[in-house]
Amino acid sequence: MTLALAEIISGILFMSLAGWFLLQAHNFPPPLNAMDVGPAVFPQIIAAAIVLFALALLIQGIKTIPVSKKVSIKRGKYLIGSIALIIGYALVIPFSGYYIATALYIPVLLYFAGTRKWQVISIITVAFIIFAKAGFEILLKVPLP
Repeated sequence: MTLALAEIISGILFMSLAGWFLLQAHNFPPPLNAMDVGPAVFPQIIAAAIVLFALALLIQGIKTIPVSKKVSIKRGKYLIGSIALIIGYALVIPFSGYYIATALYIPVLLYFAGTRKWQVISIITVAFIIFAKAGFEILLKVPLP
């Protein structure tokens, strides 16, 4: 596969992901207070950012089609594992809750990404969970599942 084709396919897939984020955010409950932004705003912001970056990726791929070089994936099993992990994470959250699913998800994802030091994995996992707790439940007053 050429780099241009990979960029075009990735751009289309990321735009599809952004569309899914927007559809899911549309089903979120309204804000408790009319002055609050509500729980749907964060996924909508993420979706907008994904669309912008995916569009840039798509344009880059289209512009470089004539001079594109072949690419190969050296760690394919980790890539496939990461994709399966992300899908599994989304499916597990309703049953186990956000914090338990995240505590299991982040270390495995970091391992797949090449991080092998357990201290680094532990610090990043705990920091992310604290960030989510502080950002959503304390600051925005939006409970996580």
